[in-house]
Amino acid sequence: MRLNSAKVRETLSDIHLTGPLNLNRLTKKATTAMGAELILDEKEFDALEMLAAHEGEPLSLETIYRAVWGDAGDGACDREAARSGLSNLIRQVDKAGKGFIWIEHNPNTGYNLQTRWAHNWKDGAK
Repeated sequence: MRLNSAKVRETLSDIHLTGPLNLNRLTKKATTAMGAELILDEKEFDALEMLAAHEGEPLSLETIYRAVWGDAGDGACDREAARSGLSNLIRQVDKAGKGFIWIEHNPNTGYNLQTRWAHNWKDGAK
């Protein structure tokens, strides 16, 4: 059986890997390399995908909210909706990430996805 290379490329583009985190854009499922599934709604998945695309780089609440939840049309940001979604996302990542994936939150700079590879752990990175 021959593989269709265009189909393989299309399938690979639907999966985003960030260290020990796997994001499947088609199914909107997030799993860790250790096999744990994160239970997220669509908006939380989109926020995680955005944070993963900017791994190690803080993103403000307003930046994430506008990209994922959208604004009310008047330029206002419903910070409570974003905070609530991001709080659940942080809990899910902490639970499934087991210290290898986490989201830092700094009120001054924003939200920041961090990952730690197993070989970094062996080298003493903490």
